[in-house]
Amino acid sequence: MDNKSQIQAVYLAFAHVWTLADGKLKRFQQFVDTHLHNQVLP
Repeated sequence: MDNKSQIQAVYLAFAHVWTLADGKLKRFQQFVDTHLHNQVLP
């Protein structure tokens, strides 16, 4: 995998969920596809 593909793969390995209430941040969750993330690490 070339360097650009690695960066794109790591970017796709994460998802963020923001929960708002009354115009304020109430909860933040981060999810990681660990299998994809580990494939691009040396």
